[in-house]
Amino acid sequence: MRLYLVRHAWTMPTGPDPHRWPLSPEGEAEARQLAQARFWRDIDSLYSSPEEKAVETVRSAAQQYGLEIRLDERLKEVRHPPGWADDYPALVRRYLEEEKAPEGWEPVGEATERITACIRDVERKHEGERVAVCGHGLALTLLLGTLDGVVGGPYTTWRLMGFGQVSVVERGRLLQEFGDPERLGLVVRRAEQGDFAATSTLLAELGRPEVSDEQQEAARQIYERHVNAEDVESLIVTRDSTPVGFLSLHIRERLNHPTREAWIPDLVVTEAEHGSGAARMLFGRAVEVAREWGCHRLILESGDARKRAHRFYEREGMRETGKYFVMELG
Repeated sequence: MRLYLVRHAWTMPTGPDPHRWPLSPEGEAEARQLAQARFWRDIDSLYSSPEEKAVETVRSAAQQYGLEIRLDERLKEVRHPPGWADDYPALVRRYLEEEKAPEGWEPVGEATERITACIRDVERKHEGERVAVCGHGLALTLLLGTLDGVVGGPYTTWRLMGFGQVSVVERGRLLQEFGDPERLGLVVRRAEQGDFAATSTLLAELGRPEVSDEQQEAARQIYERHVNAEDVESLIVTRDSTPVGFLSLHIRERLNHPTREAWIPDLVVTEAEHGSGAARMLFGRAVEVAREWGCHRLILESGDARKRAHRFYEREGMRETGKYFVMELG
């Protein structure tokens, strides 16, 4: 069973008891946007905490895809007394990292057991299905603490978990951290030899020549040298295992610089994925790799006509610094 964990959308404080808070206008907009995420097309069953903010988060998606919202008390947020806390994050840190429940708070062990028991029951009932579960920040953090593949401590997990975000779990392992629902199914990995055909097709979208039958073997050899080079990082972004984007990052030396420079000659995402976050995931990983190499800067080349791509690069923090000249040599 594949499990999609949904944290409820943004709330509006209406009193001292957060368990009764409804969604704010911003949260209602988040819920409508959440309903447009692609993963809902594959969902077989939907569970939710009975708290209003959770139910309202998934109501639009349930109506759009004809899903029954199955309420389960065990998905409620960690119980704690109503009232305004002067430093709520400090209480949460104490609760999650020291496992010392502040006075009146539900013990960590009890809260963890009830939500994991709920998930075990869901797994038994829906073997082989895809199930969405909507819950709350603290309770979902405790659940993640029982899984493999989680990086960082529980308090960090809680702080980074945004409202209206979704993560993916399968067979007791976290496959994708909480993030933008539209990015679900998108994974960045290193390009492999078997990606040659997909990469060639993607590069053709950039205006590169299509590889003819006569050129196949020579082009494949170039590609394989490229992906195996020590100073080149070739990245693929996939959606549900299908390549939808490619990035080539070269690490090179420049005279009078004691550190290397990172250069991106190729970055392409198929048209259907524009705006999905695929390009941002590829570019973000390239920045991480360049920093790991200790590069002093990252540069990228792009054709004059690709105005939309230029706006993306600027939003990501790049700036235009010069011109690019070409002489064709035959």
